[in-house]
Amino acid sequence: MLKWLIVFIFVFFVLLICVRLLWREHKKYVSLQKLYKRDAAVADTYEQWIYKLQQGCSIKSVFEENAIYSVAVYGLGRIGKNLIAELANQNIRTLYCVDKNYGEDTYKEIPCYGIESMLPDADILIITVSGSVDEIKTEIAPITANIKFVKSFQEVLYVL
Repeated sequence: MLKWLIVFIFVFFVLLICVRLLWREHKKYVSLQKLYKRDAAVADTYEQWIYKLQQGCSIKSVFEENAIYSVAVYGLGRIGKNLIAELANQNIRTLYCVDKNYGEDTYKEIPCYGIESMLPDADILIITVSGSVDEIKTEIAPITANIKFVKSFQEVLYVL
C-alpha cells in the first residue's frame, strides 16, 4: 500500500511539472503569435507605403490639397521614425511626437510628449502604431481637442 502511495505521489508531481512546462510553452506561443501579427501588420504597412511611393504618390500633395500644414506623429517605432524622415524629405515639418513609452523630451530635435497632458495645436496627428488604432484614438481623445484630424497612417496611405 505504501509503495502505491509513493508511486502515486511521484506520478502526480511528474504530471504537475509537465503541466507547468506546457503552460509556459503555451504562453510563449501566444506571445510569439502576437509579435508575428504585429510584425505582419508593420510589413503590410511598409508594402503599401512603398507601392504608393513607386506610383509617384506624395504625402505633401495630399496634405496641401486638404490644407494640412502642421503635422504631429503618434508612435516612435519603426514606422513613426521612418514617417518623420519621409516628411522631412518632402519638406514637411513634424511639429511634435507623441509616445507613451518614449523616454526622451525630443527626437531629432522634435519635441516629444506623453499622453498625460493636452497636446498642442496641429492639423493632423498620424497614428503609426499598427493594430490598436481605435483603442489609441479612444485613449487620447481627451488630449486631442486642439487637433483637426486624428488618422492612422493606414488611413493616410489609403488617401494617397
